[in-house]
Formats: sequence, C-alpha cells, structure tokens
Amino acid sequence: MMGGFGSFGWGNGFGMMSGFGWFGGFIWLLIIVLIIIGVVALVNRSTKSHYVERNGSSNSSAVEIAKNRYAKGEITKDQYDQILKDLK
Repeated sequence: MMGGFGSFGWGNGFGMMSGFGWFGGFIWLLIIVLIIIGVVALVNRSTKSHYVERNGSSNSSAVEIAKNRYAKGEITKDQYDQILKDLK
C-alpha cells in the first residue's frame, strides 16, 4: 500500500511538518509570531524616526515646540504667550 492515512509518499503518517508532528506546528507558530513582532517593531521604529525628522527631536521641550509653532505661523502671539504662561 501507499502508507498510512494522509501519507502521500513522504513524511510519516499524517505528513505534518516534515516529521516533527505537533511540535513542528508549534515551531511554525513561533516563527510566524516572531515575524509579526519584527514587523511591528520596524513599523514602530519607522514611525518614531519620522516623528524625530519632522519635529527635530523627540525630546523637545514644550517651550521649544511652542517656539517652532509660533515661528511657522501655526499659533498667534497671544496663543504663544498663553502657552509660555501656562508652562511656568
């Protein structure tokens, strides 16, 4: 005969994960989880570096951010003064 149930000429029995059985399934699951974690980490790092490029520094103080927004014309002089007053 051609082997057991699920055997198509290779593997042993059910032909699961190159002969590792259910352990092989857990290995593949672990590999997939690690790939997903890696992709999430890359996206997070990319987003953080984009923020740093756009704003100059991820550790900018609130005063520096207010100065930059005022210089760009995003806020008025009154808003800038209010921000400085609120921060002190």
